[in-house]
Parts: sequence; C-alpha cells; structure tokens
Amino acid sequence: MADINSYGREDLNIEDKGVSALQSYANNATAGKDAVVLSGGGGFGAFEVGVLKTLVSGRSPATAGAHLQVETFTGTSVGAYNAAVLASRPDLNIEAAVVHLEDIWLDRIAGDLADNGILRIRGNPLWLFDINKLISNSGLHITNATRDAVHFSRNAVTLLANFLGSPLPLFDRTIEMFDLASFISTEPMLALVNETVSLHELNRSRRTLKIATTNWVSGELRIFVHDPCGLARKGNGSQKPRFSREENLTDKMWPSSLLASAAIPGVFPPVMIDGVPHVDGGVGMNTPLRPAVDAGATTVHLICPNPDTTDMPMNNGLHVFERLLHLVVTATLNDDVEKIRRVNSLIQNSPQLSENEHYRPMTVHRYSPRMDSIGIAGMLDFRADRLRRRIALGEQAAMHHDCKRERCVLPQT
Repeated sequence: MADINSYGREDLNIEDKGVSALQSYANNATAGKDAVVLSGGGGFGAFEVGVLKTLVSGRSPATAGAHLQVETFTGTSVGAYNAAVLASRPDLNIEAAVVHLEDIWLDRIAGDLADNGILRIRGNPLWLFDINKLISNSGLHITNATRDAVHFSRNAVTLLANFLGSPLPLFDRTIEMFDLASFISTEPMLALVNETVSLHELNRSRRTLKIATTNWVSGELRIFVHDPCGLARKGNGSQKPRFSREENLTDKMWPSSLLASAAIPGVFPPVMIDGVPHVDGGVGMNTPLRPAVDAGATTVHLICPNPDTTDMPMNNGLHVFERLLHLVVTATLNDDVEKIRRVNSLIQNSPQLSENEHYRPMTVHRYSPRMDSIGIAGMLDFRADRLRRRIALGEQAAMHHDCKRERCVLPQT
C-alpha cells in the first residue's frame, strides 16, 4: 500500500524539517474550501446521510449554524457511493442532493437481509415461504433461481478443478472449496449504480469527487478522480499529484471503479479494471482524508460510521476481532489527523509562515456514532428500520457535535 505524506515528501519528519515540510501543504490551501470525507461501512453508510442532513441544513455547532457548502467529496466503499451520488447531481443544491441521497437509501437500497438494493443471497429458499412475494414477483424469482443454478454449476466446476489440481494438503484444499462470495450476487449493486449515478451528469458537475480502490494483486491504492478545477492533476499549479495512481474517471473506468471501491474482500467478488482485480478501497485507506487535502481543502468534515473503540464491547471472541479490525482500519486515519495537528502547530509557532498569506491552517471535524457496537454482520443489514435508526444517529451526532470528544483539529487563533 502506498503511504504518501500529504504535507510534503514521503516519511518527512515535520518537526525536523520545519518550514520546508509545509511547502506542499501551503500550495494546496485555498481559503474556505470545504470537503467531506466518507468512510466505508456497508449498511452503516446511512449514518453518513444523517450527519450530512444536519450539516447542510445549518443545525450543527461544527459549522456555527451555517449551511455547509461542499466543494469536494472523497469516499471509500459505501462512502464512495454516497459521495458519487452527491457529486453527480449538478442540478441540485447540496441540501436537495442530500435529501435525494436519503430517498435512495430508504426507497431504493432498503430491503430484507437476503434481498436488497445492494446484494442478494443466491439460492435463498425463504422466498418460497413468502406468499406475497411469490405472487407479486414469481417471474423474477424464477429468473433469479435459474441464474443461481447456472452460477453454482459453473462455480462448482471451477472449485473442483482447483481442488484436484492444487498441490496443497487435503485440509487446505477442502477449506478453499468454501467461497462465501459465491453465495452473494452483486447484481443489485450494479443496477443501483447504473440507475442512480450518471457519469454524464458527474462530468457536468463542479464538485470534485475522489474514489478510493485497491489493486488486489499489488495492494496499491488507486484513486479515481473527477476534478473539474484541475487541482488534483496539476497540484494547484506547482506540485505533482502525491498519489502516483490518481487518475481521471473515464467511460472505460465507469462504473467499475465505484463497484470496486465497495467490493469487500471475501464477501463481494473483486471487480476487474484494466484486466486486474480491484477491491474495497478500505483495504488501503478506509477514510480517504489525504486525497481531500490534496484537492485543496482547508476544512474537512470526516464522517466515519465506526464507533470509538471505547464504545465497543469485548464480551466474546467476535467482539475482540471487531475491535482489532477497527483499530487496524483507523490507525492510518489517526496518524493523518495528527500530522495535520502538528502542521497547524508549526504554522502557529512560526512567525515567518503566519505572515505569508499562502499558508493556511486546516480544520478537521470528525463524526462517529455513539452505539454499543456496529458489528460485522450489521454492515450487511439494509433493513429499512435499521437504516432509519442509523440516519437518526447521524443527525444527532452532528447536532450534538463535541470537538473535544471527537478529537477534532482546530487551528489556534
């Protein structure tokens, strides 16, 4: 995974390098440019919708009651989808765009555990016991059953061939025969993207969009960009893009890039881009803060639907695993936030920098839910009542935003 320092050269020690460490940070700073950074989290992406509802309607202390106007969106996984919807509606102001996104979640994405707007469990026998669905959608169920039978047959042939031809011990080959992803159809997600996000409309938009994906072969982070101002590609006039694999969204990459960003390894199958499998951007960067900084943001609203580790129980082995996964996912994010905090401190304590109008400190507001535990299984829960609850949690998190509790970055004045 590429580890690019958003404030200068890679692995640059800010305290030791002093003023030079701030050069690229300063060149990217523009007054009053707001960005929203959206994390992955499956069904908990509804929490992001709730936070945004409060921010854009001027009900949060984080914006001092002002209606947030967003110029840049970056996202990973479900956050990439939310960001793409918001960035691709040039006909709507930001408040209307967020309402539109909420409608999609509640009317288009919401469904039962085995069949919703994101995924469908293949070979699900429960529909046989749902008389209403059986009567109203019998044709669809028959079509799906036929497709599932063909899929399982092809998958069984492939797995059997791998089993017989593998040099691994018998136990290892037997384990490889189980493939969770083969039971999950991503056809609903593809239909959702095609119906709700238009590359044509995105190309008309003045909002910047950055989508994070991961090359499943090399582990390299790959960022796909819609950049109407040319900031990311030009480095704001003097710097090269700090992500070597940051590239413009094209017809060729669409909608594969968005689908790949949401392809959770082991759950969803990888998505081929340029003949190479790509998966969830969360593998390399679950919360794409640095791409937002590279886009010139000076105020970042970072929405992460994962709760603080202090809110996560450790009652059993699953809870311990969830806590471990959460710590690994947030480690890079916390490091990036602390780098911004140190840069702000250096600007504050360096008179020669504070006198230069090109050097501007950054603000980072963080939003996370207060709940017992989100749970890994909850990521795949898209039931309507759950989504409404998560949206409400997001609204409350932004409405009662506490910078001290969230460890926000606030420049000293």
